[in-house]
Amino acid sequence: MKSYVADYRTFTDNRDDRTEYLEEKYAPRVPNFSHLIFFDDSVYWNVQDIAILLGRTQPAISITLSKMELSESWCARLLALRRTAKSANGNKIFVYQDGIFDLIIDRYEEEYIQRFTKPRRGEAPDIDEVKRFWAYLHEREKYHLGVIDDDTLDFPDVPAMTIKDILRLIWDKVFDIRIETLCAVIFAIAFEVMRRFFSLSIWFAVLPAAVLCACVILIHMKKSPDLLSDIGAGALLFLLLWVSGVLTFYSREPLKTEQMITLQPQLSGDDLSFVIHASDFQDVCEFLYSISPDNEFHSTGFLNQLNPKTGRPYPNNNIKIKLQEGNIALSVLYLEKDGNKSKIWPFSFDVAQEIFSLCKQNILNLTQGDWIQLYRLNDKTYLSLNPFLLSDWGMKCIDSLVYGLNTSQPDIIANREELIEAKQEAFYPKILKDEFDSVTSYLVFLDGTSSDIRENRIIR
Repeated sequence: MKSYVADYRTFTDNRDDRTEYLEEKYAPRVPNFSHLIFFDDSVYWNVQDIAILLGRTQPAISITLSKMELSESWCARLLALRRTAKSANGNKIFVYQDGIFDLIIDRYEEEYIQRFTKPRRGEAPDIDEVKRFWAYLHEREKYHLGVIDDDTLDFPDVPAMTIKDILRLIWDKVFDIRIETLCAVIFAIAFEVMRRFFSLSIWFAVLPAAVLCACVILIHMKKSPDLLSDIGAGALLFLLLWVSGVLTFYSREPLKTEQMITLQPQLSGDDLSFVIHASDFQDVCEFLYSISPDNEFHSTGFLNQLNPKTGRPYPNNNIKIKLQEGNIALSVLYLEKDGNKSKIWPFSFDVAQEIFSLCKQNILNLTQGDWIQLYRLNDKTYLSLNPFLLSDWGMKCIDSLVYGLNTSQPDIIANREELIEAKQEAFYPKILKDEFDSVTSYLVFLDGTSSDIRENRIIR
């Protein structure tokens, strides 16, 4: 539609030539809406085609045909023009001869006349008198059509396109899918050429700008606006993409990525410690931390290994805490190679909960069968616990130990008091009176959860 209006406004010859030019150019683009059917050298019209030519909707034509079919006076005339056919999907439809158009117009005429017979106010006129007056109007119209010359009304012409109209036409076509696709391919090729030959980058900006200006001038001179607007839209889109792409690719200051700092609790000897993890450890010169309510930051120290990027020792990323319970609030920052301080990352932990989770995880990570062992030495059978279960860390999370001898279901409970006593009095290793070949066991933790059942065979 935009191309049609542009061609209409830029055509300079007379109106008949303009009409012929537009019909020749745009008639082949008209979509095929018609569904005419050919029978016995005659054309039969479908309801959709009738609606198009009469300027009605398809439901309106269907309703009119249905009314005529139900009317005694109109049904015979309708059936004489109708024929049965099949649609594309195999359904039965009705098609009509050319006379259907006159029949429908006659039906409209009768409905129009009958409106006078039922007025809202006053008495209804004589229907015969109305029909006589209607016939008189028909004769009068025929007379005027014969004596009055059919001159073409002189409508004012549409003004020629201005520069603003030309730019709007080009801009509307920038987002056409054909232009976007072609422009993207050309842009990718040109961008790769520019990477290899940087001196050409300025020309890839000048040429589309020149093409755009040339298209605007030629359209203003009424030279093929349809084709030139497509070319101008492609040049404009390429120019916009090129300027943004070059500015992004050749930015002098590279984007600075902010570090991501996290803390991971771990057990370290008799203490709890936190390991600092950074997204780019190479750019960190030193880690600093503070423990609330103390707002003063302290250095974590340095390692003995040098960082080749900074030429300084790597910073120590371990923070040791002398606490066994309570909540702790930690704040961490780092120094960059230029000495600037980063932002502060705040963290908070429940020390007792973290210790419990770490101890529990360490116990669950022990190798299969290492919770409790059964072995023979000097013809005696011994039962032995893993030392970690009886350590200070182990006793912080274990509630009881359930084990069984020569059975798949543990049934002997060693509660927390027995485990503490075993640690103090060296109750384990324990000498068994009978000989057993296997031992199964599982742990019950202080939070009420339990481990899986593990089995250990005799060690000879």
